Amino acid sequence: MLSPTRDSNLLVLRTIFFPFLILLSYTSFGQQSSLIEENKSKKELSLKFEGDSRRTIVNRESVSIYGVRLGALIQERTSVGIGIYSSNLFGIVGRTVNKMYQDTEVNPPAFFDSNIGFHYFSTYGEYTLINNNRLKFTANSQLGFGWVDIDFVEPNLEKDRIRESKSLIEHSIKLDVKTFEWLRINGGVGYRYLIAGEQQIKNAFNSPIYIIGFSIDYKYLSNKIFKKKI
Repeated sequence: MLSPTRDSNLLVLRTIFFPFLILLSYTSFGQQSSLIEENKSKKELSLKFEGDSRRTIVNRESVSIYGVRLGALIQERTSVGIGIYSSNLFGIVGRTVNKMYQDTEVNPPAFFDSNIGFHYFSTYGEYTLINNNRLKFTANSQLGFGWVDIDFVEPNLEKDRIRESKSLIEHSIKLDVKTFEWLRINGGVGYRYLIAGEQQIKNAFNSPIYIIGFSIDYKYLSNKIFKKKI
């Protein structure tokens, strides 16, 4: 396994202190729907449980990241919480990425055809830069801890899987626009940087992320429907 170099450490610091990079925009569909939001006190502290799916480029392929997060909104502008994310949920939703992986634990080191998926937990902080009746503009930072599963395609190997631990930093910005009273469209860009793990895994997973989704105000729709019936 390769250890981090001084150059990679400097790149980590640049990634931390210069989070918002100029990125190319990619087009994709995703969902970001608020599920639960409940006021807790007069201090404007509220809890929100929401979907947080996005797409990314892994090994030059577009891959969905499925996630949910639970956060606390403090004084309208700041939100902090935890989340869980995966590129492949139980082999049912999502997909793995095919890559030639170099196994350095065998002698001599050899390349094997493999399928790679990743999973991680994160803590996040989100700050609202602009918020009015029509739009909301936010900046988000995450610190994640998880693992990469490398499943070898060849069935005759002594081992069929390697699990690599990893940690990451992710920064993104997102714009949320109200199009109807019951519908909001959102989109954003960002970047993910792995700060632990093999260099070949870093090369595959250090990449831009992009978000295009929507949220529906089900409470507003239900009130409209029931009022019409009454």
